[in-house]
Amino acid sequence: MRLTILLTLCVLHHTPAYPCAKEFEEFGKGQGQSNIDPKVEDLSAPGFFYYIRDRQNPQFYVDGAVGKDKVLRFTMDLKENDRQRSTALRGKDQFRRLMQFFKGRFDAVEGQWTQAKDDPLQDNLAAFNQAVQGGATPEAAARVTWTGQRSIEAGFTEVEILTLQGSPGQYSLVKVLFKRP
Repeated sequence: MRLTILLTLCVLHHTPAYPCAKEFEEFGKGQGQSNIDPKVEDLSAPGFFYYIRDRQNPQFYVDGAVGKDKVLRFTMDLKENDRQRSTALRGKDQFRRLMQFFKGRFDAVEGQWTQAKDDPLQDNLAAFNQAVQGGATPEAAARVTWTGQRSIEAGFTEVEILTLQGSPGQYSLVKVLFKRP
């Protein structure tokens, strides 16, 4: 019962401020551990959530889950504000692994970017705003973000803007879906 409640919370409330797998560390241990790389700890639970972290710097992690709406939501926190990066986790590699982990279970990839200081995906918002300031439509701007580029490489080329808060080029919140054509 507790696992069902926690999984529901994870899927419904997955945000950078509420990383899914932190609630499930004990559950995930041994469920999805590959331990191929001794620098990486895999606390994923196949079929439920993806959670990988840097063993030496556990503040660096990747988590993700697929909701009932068949949308993949994830967070990658692989660098500190001062730009120190994880030496064990690489964004492109982790994105590919995340896509493979949930292969066949989702129809769209969500990007949700804010100005919050604790939002590890705020580089996406900066790229989005810069593109809009340069004259791009919101859909075109979403495509030039890191998440947009990775999603397009994976075949999710259609863009649907769900939320834009703020003024053009100075948005404080953007929520977008990348879908297959």
